[in-house]
This record gives sequence, structure tokens and C-alpha cells, in this order.
Amino acid sequence: MRYVSVGLLAMCGVLCAATADNKMDALQVAPNVYKVVFENERVRVLGFVTEPGQKWPVHSHPDSVAVSLSDYSVRNIIPGQPPTERHSKLGDVRWISATSHIGENTGATEMRGLIIELKERKP
Repeated sequence: MRYVSVGLLAMCGVLCAATADNKMDALQVAPNVYKVVFENERVRVLGFVTEPGQKWPVHSHPDSVAVSLSDYSVRNIIPGQPPTERHSKLGDVRWISATSHIGENTGATEMRGLIIELKERKP
């Protein structure tokens, strides 16, 4: 009985976490930053634009590829971890593992780019 209770609690945690992630979708949390520029059954491509000093709240991305459309500096804060700074140049392409984070444009220029979010394949 003890293992059944622990198993049910674990399953509850997984389901609650999945619901929380859905609520942190970048489009819902920061519609002033992210816009869908393309979507199909395999990917969702988000365009983003921020002004110098602009911050946006915690949100999630699945595994993604980021493409810089301008030079910019950004601070990413992953809850429970020290902040990281990234300096991107026009044309930089980076892999970003699935994460939830807070963003802040720490540079003196507008930040423009694309995030290509990968969707899970359906069996």
C-alpha cells in the first residue's frame, strides 16, 4: 500500500508539472515579445523582439534552435540557478535544451531573433 501511495503522489507531481509547463508557454506569458511566424506538426517558429532593458517573466521552451537576427546581449535566469549572460551576433545559431527561464535584454540595442521549437513526434 505504501508503494501505491508513493506512486500515486509521483504521478500527481508529473501531471501537475505538465500543467504548469503549459501555463508557461512563451506566447501566453510574453505575447509582447513572442509571435508565431511558422508552425506545422513538427516545429513552431517564434519570432522575438525586445527593447534594451526589457524583461519578460518565466516561461518555457522545448528543445529549440535559436537564430540571432541582430547583435544583442541577454541575461537568462533559470529558477534555482545563477543567471547567465549571452552575447549574440547577427547570424549566430545555437541549440537550446528544453528549459524554463526569465529573460532580460541587457544590451543597448533591440534584440531580434527566431526560436525554432521542436515538437515531439507522434507515434
